[in-house]
Amino acid sequence: MNFHYNYSVLQKHLSQQAYDFILPYLKEYNVGIRVCKPRKTKLADYRPKFQDLGHRVSINNDLNPYYFAITMIHEVAHLLTWEKHQNRVLPHGNEWKQEYKKLMNAFLQVIDWPENLLKTLENHLKRVNASTCVDPQLFKTLNDLGNSKTNLKYLDSLPFQAIFDFNGRVFEKGKKLRTRYKCRELRSNKNYLISGIAQVDIVDK
Repeated sequence: MNFHYNYSVLQKHLSQQAYDFILPYLKEYNVGIRVCKPRKTKLADYRPKFQDLGHRVSINNDLNPYYFAITMIHEVAHLLTWEKHQNRVLPHGNEWKQEYKKLMNAFLQVIDWPENLLKTLENHLKRVNASTCVDPQLFKTLNDLGNSKTNLKYLDSLPFQAIFDFNGRVFEKGKKLRTRYKCRELRSNKNYLISGIAQVDIVDK
């Protein structure tokens, strides 16, 4: 995995305001950057300094500019937390949350945000979780700003017993259990818990 120190590659994915805000942190800590193909399991990844390797951040290339920027802030918060505490604290513990909230509050002041996203972010920062996917409203707002897959629906918007395709498998929507739904895969007749913010494709019965 190759990491680069020519940060101009980020200009393809960030507004000029966002780029100008994030760039000083990358330069100060000599952070290696890799913009990579989409990964199903994560949006981005931070790796701390190790032996001769410096800080490194990889981030998926399919995020819209707002999603990309907020994800970068998330990773920079990891960097700053490591610089202060190394591995003595939890990855998304109180120390990281403090750094993330501090960065995001400053970030909100310099970016021209869509009104709906700004309101969602303000609510998000009142109770910060580990990732945008843990905050359903923020996830939806960010995703909808740049989502070209207009045929996809959020699972929680479908009626009970709706039939849908999720990652190439066909399910029937069942009862809600907190934030997830108990869904039956039609082929195997097995039940799975699927998040309400999962994007699915409706299948005609």
